[in-house]
Amino acid sequence: MPTSEKGKRGFQPDYDPYKILSVLLKTREKKTSVIKKELKIKDPDYGIPTNKWYNDALQKLEKEGLVLRDVKELDNAYYWTITEEGIKKLKEKNLKN
Repeated sequence: MPTSEKGKRGFQPDYDPYKILSVLLKTREKKTSVIKKELKIKDPDYGIPTNKWYNDALQKLEKEGLVLRDVKELDNAYYWTITEEGIKKLKEKNLKN
């Protein structure tokens, strides 16, 4: 790995963005910061990734059609909800594990 790559030092753990779906399954919508807190409670290793990782992972899941982004007028934050495809993907991953 080139040393000029900003923010990349040493071993970078590989986090599974699909774990986010398990947090979104139980409620209607959540902010990124709430998703991070709840996932950290379920799996302490997920308290390490930055907010940027969570935002990038959620945007990736949105492109796959697994989550939807909602923007509230009064709040300057995105709210995320799981889609039917996301529920199916989560069930697939749970069956494989």
